[in-house]
Amino acid sequence: MSPPLRQARGFTLTELVAVMVVAVIIAVFTVTVFDRRSFDAAGFADEVRAQLAYAQKVAVGARRIVTATVSGNTVALTMCTGFPVCGSTVPVASPQGESDFVRQAPGGVSIGPDAVLSFDPLGEPSAGALFTVSGGGSAHHVIVEAGTGYVH
Repeated sequence: MSPPLRQARGFTLTELVAVMVVAVIIAVFTVTVFDRRSFDAAGFADEVRAQLAYAQKVAVGARRIVTATVSGNTVALTMCTGFPVCGSTVPVASPQGESDFVRQAPGGVSIGPDAVLSFDPLGEPSAGALFTVSGGGSAHHVIVEAGTGYVH
């Protein structure tokens, strides 16, 4: 009498290879869809929109001219110390309590063109503006309307 055959447990080599191939295919598609720089670009565009809207609100609230300077992938806010004549400027404090409201684009993300945009005490901008935040193959626009200063 021959011994009874043991029932095999676990996976075959073919099954393991098939699962690994499927996992690699899913990972490749996931990495291309979720490129970190495109998320960083979208997030920075949202930060720039909020920063420019904040500049307008500070100008109205403080009854001073507030200037937003976009230069070298950095956005900075300053405020005139006097009105109607701007003798000197001071940094605008951020809503989080930082002494100056300066934001630097994350690595691989850029903003352009370099420009200086001022909001008067009524919240009206010196001119309309269009900034493009790009990174990871995506581009996001930040628009400041000329007449109203509406930021979108």
